[in-house]
Amino acid sequence: VGKTMTAIIATAQNMKLGRCKRPLVLCTKPTIKKNWEAEFKELFPNIKLNILGNLGAEVKFDGNIEDNTITICSYQALENIWYNKETVKELLDTLYSVSDKDTKNKIEFSKKTDTARQQEKLKEDVEKMLGQAQKGNKQKYTFEQLGFDHITVDEAHNFKNLFNNAKAYNEKGASYNVEGGSSSDRGARLFLATQYILSKNNNRNVYLLSATPFTNKPLEVFNMFSYIAKDMLDSLHCNNVHQFIETFAEMRAVDLVNDQNEIVTRDVCIGFKNKDVLYHLRDKFMMMRKGKESELRRPNKHTVKVVLTPTPEQMDIINSADDLLSNTDKKGAEVLQRINIVRNATLSPDIALNNFEVTPDDLINNSPKLKFIAEAIKEQHKYDPMARQIIYSPRGVKFFPKIKEYFVKNKIFKPDEVAIIDGSTNEDMIAEYIDQFNDKDGKLRLIIGSSTINEGVNLNTYSTTLYLPFTDWNPTQHQQVEGRIWRSGNKYKDCRIVVPLLQNSSDPFMFQKLATKIERINDLMYSDSGDSFIDPEELNADEQRLALITSPAKKAKAFVHFERKNLNKQKDDLVARKESVEHLLDQKKSVESSITYYEKDVESLSKQIKETEENFPKDEKGKPIIPQNNWTYNGQVERLKNYKKYLSEYKDKLKKINSTIKNREYDIEGEDNPEILDNRIKKYLISIFIVFFIYCYTVFF
Repeated sequence: VGKTMTAIIATAQNMKLGRCKRPLVLCTKPTIKKNWEAEFKELFPNIKLNILGNLGAEVKFDGNIEDNTITICSYQALENIWYNKETVKELLDTLYSVSDKDTKNKIEFSKKTDTARQQEKLKEDVEKMLGQAQKGNKQKYTFEQLGFDHITVDEAHNFKNLFNNAKAYNEKGASYNVEGGSSSDRGARLFLATQYILSKNNNRNVYLLSATPFTNKPLEVFNMFSYIAKDMLDSLHCNNVHQFIETFAEMRAVDLVNDQNEIVTRDVCIGFKNKDVLYHLRDKFMMMRKGKESELRRPNKHTVKVVLTPTPEQMDIINSADDLLSNTDKKGAEVLQRINIVRNATLSPDIALNNFEVTPDDLINNSPKLKFIAEAIKEQHKYDPMARQIIYSPRGVKFFPKIKEYFVKNKIFKPDEVAIIDGSTNEDMIAEYIDQFNDKDGKLRLIIGSSTINEGVNLNTYSTTLYLPFTDWNPTQHQQVEGRIWRSGNKYKDCRIVVPLLQNSSDPFMFQKLATKIERINDLMYSDSGDSFIDPEELNADEQRLALITSPAKKAKAFVHFERKNLNKQKDDLVARKESVEHLLDQKKSVESSITYYEKDVESLSKQIKETEENFPKDEKGKPIIPQNNWTYNGQVERLKNYKKYLSEYKDKLKKINSTIKNREYDIEGEDNPEILDNRIKKYLISIFIVFFIYCYTVFF
């Protein structure tokens, strides 16, 4: 929260301290004037601003930037800036070391790899990414010419697709592939820009702003840190994406509900390991502030989940998609096609079938979700005519005019009380809609928005309800969209996020995805206060995913499967506990035996040495005079010294073993006695067998 203001103040302070003279701010086009220019002028009216858009032909600019001025551009400005030859070579070296595919050799561009072919392959990969950054770049200006020495990137998560795959190995030597989204041209351009700024400014002067810096993918985590923390990544021996994945990503086979509401096992990243190091990296380069921590006043948020029954037409579409999948050999493409059909069907059967001939009334009435939302909006408007409401959906955009027509035709709203904001809406019109929506005297009461409004658009002043009829893959997108109304400055005490869900549809699959992703995000973004970055209770995905499956057979199979999995986990925990107890007891027994052995040896050898000394002549003080070359006696003394050393070491080992038993809270004489644990394990095995029998019955009968 408060990202823009924080960045503005920090940038101005860096200028005052002499750390930079020509800062650059990159942001989305709609936010240049509305957010950045307006807030800069309000906070620091004496600082000159260069509003240069995308540095294209429409901007009058001679290529000269004055010192102690701040330049604000859109992301597209990077398409017009390049580097001189010497800088390109330096950046090429940096890019090569980060994308190095040889996880066993930490190499720079100038060093040799194991084989000439391997080196050539690495060079090809690096030049490919450099080509991405250069592709379509008009090279109107150079960074050296413009003199930018500080860069701030708003909504930086838009650049999270940089490196898109990695091959790594776990502790047992097994390999696995970690894949992300496709590498983006703008990601490659920003990487070069940030490395240039860092290299010229003592690894400083790069700010990335985001409420959701990454989702759940370890590749995205590495990508975002690569922009700002390469020096520290190198110091951690995470010189490249592959080493980072091996060091921090924890891979495991887990059971998931797939898009057909069936249980499948997949290798996925379930979290992060070596967390102390990762948290140190996070805390050094990230400043996280939640609304609660910043003490900003926001309305009370209420997430309302409504479970609806699908129509027969929706079930026909879903079932026909099942048939399409089972009868094709092109599994990969057809799976994606099927998922899209089914997901669109949960929103609207007409949208799934692309039935644009449908009337506005039929479009709404044929969709349980849209019908529920329409009725809710109508009732809310009757109750509070001043309230603003939003429908957000990244799908079915071309049907938005029909949804608007429904509200107008049924006299719920007047034509000028409903606005559509999508990718075709120009920037000036978006700004006008925002002003009307947030103005107490403005006419707008309902906005129907696509992904165009999920960031950088503040619609909060008089908003009461946000409707999300389409479940997104990404929980951070859910959070971004919530931020359109759930933010400081909302005049209402309460706001509602309404999430309609469809029984026996792809919604359980989507909730499974959300549950997994929320767990991974919170694993990395966990704060010292114990607060989760995303509150999993808002989505309650684990509980909802089974509740939404209404097919008796599928629900029975899913329930029995998860019950069997739960029993197996408890049994495995007991087996692991028993093995740990037995291992500690075996160690303790062995150490105690060694202690007894060396105690006897020390006692016996001490007695022998004493008897030997009694036969030696004595000095005036009565002490034995040891002959210089008495090898027998000297050998006895040396062995006694070693025995005492060994005895001390074994006693230390025994203390550590007892401490481990205490720390792990093992009740060796009670419930953690191996015999008692063994009996409990046998009971679980019987229960698992019974549940497995029931599972087989549900599958085959």
